[in-house]
Amino acid sequence: MRDLSTIANVDPATPNLIYGEMVNFVADTVDGTAMTKEWVQDLYYALIAVMNEAGVIPNNTEEGATSSQFLTALQAIISNSLSILNKKEIDNADETILDTDRYILYTFDNLTANHNLNLPTLADNEGKTFYVVNLDGSYNVVITPEGAELINDWNETFEITEKYGVLKITALSDRWLVTPLNDACIYEVSTETADTGLTLDGTWDDVISLTPPIGLGYLSTKGTQLGRDTSNPAIIELYFGLGKTSGNNAPNINGGDDNVAQTKISANNNESLIMPRKIIPFEYVSDGTTIYMKAKIISDESPANYHYMYGATHSPMYIKWRRTY
Repeated sequence: MRDLSTIANVDPATPNLIYGEMVNFVADTVDGTAMTKEWVQDLYYALIAVMNEAGVIPNNTEEGATSSQFLTALQAIISNSLSILNKKEIDNADETILDTDRYILYTFDNLTANHNLNLPTLADNEGKTFYVVNLDGSYNVVITPEGAELINDWNETFEITEKYGVLKITALSDRWLVTPLNDACIYEVSTETADTGLTLDGTWDDVISLTPPIGLGYLSTKGTQLGRDTSNPAIIELYFGLGKTSGNNAPNINGGDDNVAQTKISANNNESLIMPRKIIPFEYVSDGTTIYMKAKIISDESPANYHYMYGATHSPMYIKWRRTY
């Protein structure tokens, strides 16, 4: 917009009219402020800028008191601006975000099934940030990209599995960046009862299994392993770990120093070997493959007599993967 002081025949600025005061045309004089091409063009494109912001295209009809495209555009901008101050509440339904939406908070509640939050086109929303909350937790809120667009590094969904789980979602130039702001996304299998049917002859056994989605997170596991051979004397060894291949296959997921075969010697037929097993959380990129808790017992008097993995009340046996990216 041009400064009035650059236009001919404008009186000096005042405290209220800080860019100058227009002058009336007086008959037989040429000292009035001219309505130049530049001045008209400035006014026209000021109105067009407002309409462009609202996505309103000129329809080549006259502006009037009861029919004005400029008014329509202004109302849309005000409405969208006010919506920023409010959350969008979704009650047991799917929701699709539109390019014209300006909400910064979407909440899901009263869920009776998993529900989708469908993201808008990435290219039309670069730079936007909003937040999603699962207020229920009985079912998942599933963040779903459009077509082949990426969430973080994958063309995959991102779920909020936990009650009050919160995700921050930002549209970058090439992907949606989804960041949990708390423990929003946890996949876990657990039991408080024992698995008493494990093999006794030195082969690897699958105890429990978990299939997390594709993504990056922290993997951990916990349980208690018991073995016994009533032969006298007998030497037994207990082994434990996490693996991606079922059946008689050794663990092949490295969780650090805690994920190693552990052994103990039992010297008589009255001694059971009981080993607390725990792999502390370590960073793990899931490719969607099932993860197995694996265990085996070896006895020099094979087969052994007892081999259990078990959890207990308030101390369950579990595999857990907490997604972070």
